[in-house]
Amino acid sequence: MPCVGHSHDGESSITTFSLHPHIDHDRSYCLNESVPNSGVQILRPHSERLLLAPTTVSSDPYDPEEVEEVELLLHVTFTEAVNMSSLCVSGRGSLVELEIAGDTDDGNNGARRRTAAPWKCKVFANRTDLDFDMARELRGDVELELLPPEHAIQMVTTTENGGEGEASTLDYPTRGTKFQYCDSVTIYFGENYSSLLLEDDEVVPTEITYVGFKGVGTSVKRKAVKAVYESRGMTKDHKVPDGEFGAKSFM
Repeated sequence: MPCVGHSHDGESSITTFSLHPHIDHDRSYCLNESVPNSGVQILRPHSERLLLAPTTVSSDPYDPEEVEEVELLLHVTFTEAVNMSSLCVSGRGSLVELEIAGDTDDGNNGARRRTAAPWKCKVFANRTDLDFDMARELRGDVELELLPPEHAIQMVTTTENGGEGEASTLDYPTRGTKFQYCDSVTIYFGENYSSLLLEDDEVVPTEITYVGFKGVGTSVKRKAVKAVYESRGMTKDHKVPDGEFGAKSFM
């Protein structure tokens, strides 16, 4: 069955159009991240998209019983306006269980935690005012149901009767004029795969390993417009010649 609504980006893909060089990491941020600045760290170069580098989860992964929400709000600012063509979001797995490194308070070195890949997300262009309440209510410029990370294993045939898995990532198109000359994007992750795979209402933190964008830079930098306002209008600067706009002169 052909893949619809996304494309596979294997190791052999051309990386010329990665927008990573245009990301302003100092002005980008993530809300509800468990580890400070971890959201910015997943905005890595395209060549590092398959690495399980620092990840972002919605709440403290070492105390999953106190998790109350799975939402993440990632805001990415660019150093110049860009024409964005696609978005990539990667996770470790639909639902994974990992061993917690180091000693725990009860001395149990074998403690484990669960995390889940994001499932639904909204993408907003050129919005700097979004919080979680607004992101939940507003319609995104693009709304996606992300495929499970396992779908990104691309089968490449090496023999007549066999094949081997090639790791890849998935690109989702960001169509629309709002993503042309785009200064920033905000991605709201509202649900993860635990809501599909777990039946006991267990809440599992969202984990994302990589977010990337493709497109082209425009070399256009937005500047603030400086406006000068009069504290009091001067009559000499606002004269209307006789006869214009119905004005008349009386003796």
